[in-house]
Amino acid sequence: KECDWSSDVCSSDLTGTVRRNTATTDALTVTLNSSLTTAATVPSEVIIPAGASSATFAIAAINNNIENATQSVTITASATGLDSDAATLSVTDDDELPTLTVTLAASTVSEASGSNVTSATIERTGTDLTNALTVALASSDTSEATVPATAVIPAGQSSVTVDVTGVDDLFADGTKSVTLTATSTGFVDGTAALSVTDNDG
Repeated sequence: KECDWSSDVCSSDLTGTVRRNTATTDALTVTLNSSLTTAATVPSEVIIPAGASSATFAIAAINNNIENATQSVTITASATGLDSDAATLSVTDDDELPTLTVTLAASTVSEASGSNVTSATIERTGTDLTNALTVALASSDTSEATVPATAVIPAGQSSVTVDVTGVDDLFADGTKSVTLTATSTGFVDGTAALSVTDNDG
């Protein structure tokens, strides 16, 4: 799809076109510039041949492997003795943040069960496994269930499993819902819901 200089806005990952409204007797060298080369690049110049009124050039979108909002890039064309012109293209993102997930071996436990009432597997997806990853863990209600403060997913591994501990609060408070959360910088948080039944009453 061409990004035509007669348009104010274009969305392209292929080619752009420069046109001149002057005599076509001689070739014309047009200088090109991208306002954001981390998002899209163009050649430094393009030549409109003698006898031609336009020429096309390649536009390359840059994959930065970082999650971004859609970025606006202005491509400017200029030539000696002529007014410069510009067009704007939108570069959409194809990157997503890697994700953490929390999977429980059992989603309902009794507070009377004490240590190791169930286990939680923390998994990372959409990321390189070369390095170990430290994950922070949290329970939304530590009077019902607790988890270790952190867990380390070893290098080369996608997951690690930790114990979940039930807490007997000595109150008749019925079944409680506890959210277990796994977080790490640069990852989408993982959560799992745990129901803790009461043994008091």
